[in-house]
Amino acid sequence: RTDISHYRPAHVHFLIRATGCEPLVTHLFEEGAPYLDSDVVFGTKSDLVVEFERHPPGATPGGGTSDVPWLHAHYDFVLQPTAKR
Repeated sequence: RTDISHYRPAHVHFLIRATGCEPLVTHLFEEGAPYLDSDVVFGTKSDLVVEFERHPPGATPGGGTSDVPWLHAHYDFVLQPTAKR
């Protein structure tokens, strides 16, 4: 392909660990971000593109407060159980 960008779409990385499960390393992309269709590492999958809700400074879901605008996204991560040996 010749229409590949040198840039990556906006994304957030995750490393998730839980007892009895394989670690999960993944990322989520912001819906509508530039370069979604031309990611240089071909990492964008439709299942990993989510809406990020923008919020003004103030209360956060964790019960704290933020002095700056913040983003919120919902995604259900699925962990694979560790194989029994």
